[in-house]
Amino acid sequence: MLKRYPICRRLFTEARRVRVPFLLVLLVISKAYAGPGNQPELREKQVSVTTGVSAARSIDREVRGKVTDQAGEGLPGVNIMVKGTSRGTSTDLNGGFSISVVDDNSVLVVSYVGYSNQEIVIGSRSNLNISLQADNRTLEELVVVGYGTQKKVNLTGAVATVDIAKETQSRPITSLSSGLSGLAAGLYVNQGSGRPGNDGASLRIRGQGTLNNSEPLVVIDGVIGNMNMLNPQDVETISVLKDAASAAIYGSRAANGVVLITTKSGKSGEFKVNYNAYFSSARPSNVVKTVSNYADYMEFMNEGFKNSDPNAKAIFSQAKIDEWRANAGGDPIKYPNTQWVDEVFKRNWLQNHNLSFQGGSDKVRFFGSFGYLNNPGIIERSTFKRYTGRVNLEADVKPWLTLGTQLNGSFDNTDIGTNTIATVFDFAGASTPGLVLRAPDGRFGGPNNPEEDPQSNNVLHNLHSQKGDINHNRLSSRFYGKLRPVKGLSIEGSFNYMFDDSLTYSQPVFNNRWDFYTNTISRNAVGRTSVNNGNLKNLNYYMDGLARYDLT
Repeated sequence: MLKRYPICRRLFTEARRVRVPFLLVLLVISKAYAGPGNQPELREKQVSVTTGVSAARSIDREVRGKVTDQAGEGLPGVNIMVKGTSRGTSTDLNGGFSISVVDDNSVLVVSYVGYSNQEIVIGSRSNLNISLQADNRTLEELVVVGYGTQKKVNLTGAVATVDIAKETQSRPITSLSSGLSGLAAGLYVNQGSGRPGNDGASLRIRGQGTLNNSEPLVVIDGVIGNMNMLNPQDVETISVLKDAASAAIYGSRAANGVVLITTKSGKSGEFKVNYNAYFSSARPSNVVKTVSNYADYMEFMNEGFKNSDPNAKAIFSQAKIDEWRANAGGDPIKYPNTQWVDEVFKRNWLQNHNLSFQGGSDKVRFFGSFGYLNNPGIIERSTFKRYTGRVNLEADVKPWLTLGTQLNGSFDNTDIGTNTIATVFDFAGASTPGLVLRAPDGRFGGPNNPEEDPQSNNVLHNLHSQKGDINHNRLSSRFYGKLRPVKGLSIEGSFNYMFDDSLTYSQPVFNNRWDFYTNTISRNAVGRTSVNNGNLKNLNYYMDGLARYDLT
């Protein structure tokens, strides 16, 4: 075609010079030459090529400007980004900046702490004067810091705040400490266990602080306490004091930081009733699949012993291996191929309900709640139930006197089987797929192969080796008064009473283990019956007094 039509040859040469893709050239030529009959109508001046290079090329241009506050003073360190790109810069000491933009449609996003963000369309301008407006809502926000509150505009210490009330509305949180993960900069949250009732996390503020206990000090409504005993739905805000300034208030106990928790309180105005409930499905994830084919298992064990000692005798005979391969699947009770992970871990449904009421008048404010949590766990005998109740009441008895109380109680019930969950993996490591964990009629199995180790464990038999439960009762109460004898002077005193009672009951259960190959008892349930009762009580009393005098 290039030899027959000179115009094509010239078109192809020009396209190569500007690096137009060869397929694009062929497409242009094919459109121009739909057939040989089109040649007389073709004129060289009618052919034009728009190269991909020219169409995609854009010339950046520089935009300069200055960012000022409401008084016209330059703001240093203001962040300026080109929207939708990674281009950005910040202003100098005088508020000046320079940035490259792609075209007239580019948008600059200007942001600065304490000021409202702005988005500015460049247009044809090359010099901009930007005035930021103070975000009074953010600056006036109160932050709990030690024995009082401060406005963010006056805050100098390293404090992170978490609106936990907003978080509990958007996702299920069963443990308050675990729910803080990813919500505050500098706060490291590590949940070491998923066991129901023991799923609290360890907290570290700015890393490991000491060789021993590095947990931060937890203060709940002015009283040192355990955050995991709280109903997450009752918490309003959480402040994390991260720097050494917190030691000025709490002393050496604040060496690892302080977590201040403020619960919800009553508000004057309309009476409100809120009901919050959620259901969530819990199932195991990232589980390790073990060998479940018992014939393969016997061959692997023989091979392992042979590799360790070439003269060692095989543990399992070839006759048993062949017997299991021939009959497995036909009678899963007599010839089991047990995958213990699928038998032990199950999908379960967790439910949480919370009912709260809130309101008050000009002189009286109240908040109350009731919560119920039922977490059956993903392993048998690990059910955890929790009931919580709270009443926060405050009244202005006189214009110069305010009295209030904060009452919080909880009752936990945990199945005693949770004490053996830690040994599940240990027992499973010394188990074998050649046994039935539990038959349909409820009997627990032992090894079905006489060549198997008779001590091989049955995980479900271990979980059901005892019965009982753990009951935990907690009560935390605070009674306080605020006195304002003269203008600017306030005196506050409080009395706190905390009661913690834990009762553990357990009794062994003797279940036979069966050899379903011969349908006989392989191990009799024998032992000495005993009953264990443990009771632990803690009583704590706190009293404190605080005087404030504000001149301004």
